[in-house]
Amino acid sequence: MKGWKAVALFVIIFLFAVMVGYNGLQTIQEEWEVFQQQKTAKEEPETSQAPWWQQEEWKQLQEEFSKSAQERETVESAENQAENQTENQTENHIKSNVDYTSYLAMTATPHIIVDSYGSRYIVGSFKNISSVELDSVSVSFRLYDEDGNQIGNTVVWVDDLLPGKTWKYETYISNEVSYFELAEINVYP
Repeated sequence: MKGWKAVALFVIIFLFAVMVGYNGLQTIQEEWEVFQQQKTAKEEPETSQAPWWQQEEWKQLQEEFSKSAQERETVESAENQAENQTENQTENHIKSNVDYTSYLAMTATPHIIVDSYGSRYIVGSFKNISSVELDSVSVSFRLYDEDGNQIGNTVVWVDDLLPGKTWKYETYISNEVSYFELAEINVYP
């Protein structure tokens, strides 16, 4: 009887080993098939792929281009409006504590820009054309709504503007602002 138990135990262990081996072999076979499919996919381009003009990446590029074109149109419109307003300002007297033209040159006319988030700013620049450091320079603007009512003002300033250096300024304005006037430029040498 002892021999019979030993044979039965051997058969059970053998069958268990065969089953484990079969499952392991099956897993290896599945991995090999996946590898072959990946290799084939790299070698042969997909024929069911959509044309380039219908692919998602192309559509995203078109949307981005369309957005940037709209932003450029908005900025150009605001710049044209600002140019017209600035041309009208030449008739206005700009207040100043000193003759700023002996210290500063306007290198970029103030105008309105709109960033990609829809925020609006008055931007421009001045260059220190003097031979001295300017302790402080301030520029103020009167802000108007579309009906021509003054709805506020804003001031930008810079300290310690060195000779020959350019100051690029920007100041946030609300969407209520339709146009602005350059009101005052103060220079403190």
